[in-house]
Amino acid sequence: MQTQVVRTMYNKLIEATAKEQALGISLAVSKKNLEVLTLTAIAEGKIEGKNAQARDASAYEMFKDEHENVILLEQQYTEAQNQRRLAQLEVDCIRDIIRVEELSTAR
Repeated sequence: MQTQVVRTMYNKLIEATAKEQALGISLAVSKKNLEVLTLTAIAEGKIEGKNAQARDASAYEMFKDEHENVILLEQQYTEAQNQRRLAQLEVDCIRDIIRVEELSTAR
């Protein structure tokens, strides 16, 4: 197995992991900011409702862009998770191939 192939696979995994983590942080921050906006609006009496569904609907209408941003980030985060998992599988496969090569030459 060529060293460059192994390095490429590990670099791909590193990049995919970094992207996944960055999107995860962005998603968490966006969700928390939306929660703060919603709770502040409720406390200020801008959002009313007899039940949670009515308040959620009002909050969605009031902060539609923020909600759509969270949905977009969730989709991007899911895609980044999938890409990181695929990169991990490639690294695992390369690792197994190297191990088989080592075992076959040890005889």
